[in-house]
Amino acid sequence: MLIWMWDRFVASDPGLARLQTTLRAATAVATTIGVEFGLTALMHVGGKGAIVSMLLGAIVSMMGTLSASRPVLWHKYE
Repeated sequence: MLIWMWDRFVASDPGLARLQTTLRAATAVATTIGVEFGLTALMHVGGKGAIVSMLLGAIVSMMGTLSASRPVLWHKYE
């Protein structure tokens, strides 16, 4: 019953799905930046190397999160 009510709520509010996708992507980017910062501090990488490492990790996590959350329309490619 609770799942049915949640599905009805989500269907009535399309902005909620966007909010959830945004929160997932932001959480993934923040986690990745934190992990990359820890790894660069552990390996004593400083300056531009640390920044580049964190930015590349953030970009990859953002692309991965958004590509995994979107439905794939394979019938367009057949």
